[in-house]
Amino acid sequence: MINEGQVVPPPPNAVDPEYVQQTQYGGQSIGTFSNPPATNLWMAKPESTVGCPSGLECLSIIDGLMVRQFMEVAPGRMGRPMVNNSWFKVENFMGQQIYFVTEDKDMSGVCLPGQRGYTFHLSDNLGCEVMRISRQPICCSCCPCCGCCEHLIQIEAPVGHTIGYIKSRKNCMSSLFAITNAEDEDIFSISFPLCSTSSPMHQQEFTIKSADGQSEIATITKPWGRMEFYYRLKDFSLKCKPSH
Repeated sequence: MINEGQVVPPPPNAVDPEYVQQTQYGGQSIGTFSNPPATNLWMAKPESTVGCPSGLECLSIIDGLMVRQFMEVAPGRMGRPMVNNSWFKVENFMGQQIYFVTEDKDMSGVCLPGQRGYTFHLSDNLGCEVMRISRQPICCSCCPCCGCCEHLIQIEAPVGHTIGYIKSRKNCMSSLFAITNAEDEDIFSISFPLCSTSSPMHQQEFTIKSADGQSEIATITKPWGRMEFYYRLKDFSLKCKPSH
């Protein structure tokens, strides 16, 4: 369940399409919640599957998903709204909500936003936390583009039970990551271009491959984000290759 004191987004269908709190600031009317949908469709939860962590059964029957960021804003200084809270919705390709994700940020001892620590709480439509993804802050002395600092992301499902990690591997031409199981055995690999060869202003695609790098498993697509209240929101999609 959601931890006490944790800020969470409104539950599905809680926001009526005719009810949007408005705040006048700097001559502009801004909504408390960005683009509240008329209806939220929930994906039906399938029956439990042997070997599948509880709550993740939906992932075993879909071939892709969409991750979309939303935010809650309040008036700020100089006519610029201030973000109070942001969260992500995870949907299948039919627009049905599967999960929502909230984030705890840890900016202690870091110099750049990309070096911050974080904890993502992935919860089902009933508010039960089914997965937790976390990373410790990265040291200030490292440039996030050079790959000299190790990234270690821990994945728990259910919470308290580690099922795998995402680990950086040193590579001169790209940022190479290995997705491992709990025993630290490589399962998949994924590479990201260096900062100098990638542009955040264009759609980016990254391929998830087998551990040996020979077979393509899935593709992650990150389009140039949506603009909301002077902020650029993050969207991602993941599409599995046929036979995977």
